[in-house]
Amino acid sequence: MRQVLANWILGVHPYNTCFAFNWHNVRHIRRFLERTVAQIEGSNLRLADVGVGDRPIFPFLHPKHRSTLLLTWQMRCR
Repeated sequence: MRQVLANWILGVHPYNTCFAFNWHNVRHIRRFLERTVAQIEGSNLRLADVGVGDRPIFPFLHPKHRSTLLLTWQMRCR
């Protein structure tokens, strides 16, 4: 019940509400991605994601791509 209430108030990333701490950071990026992906023609595309992480753009590109190449690396400080 607590998680449902928190999701209702804060939203779920990337669809945060104005009550979430990072709403002002994520909102304009989400809008940009939605507009940009809507302009991409085709639905059988290949996606290369460099840096991967949590794959924040995956939900936006999911209907457009067929396969994904994920490249990540780990830096070690000496």
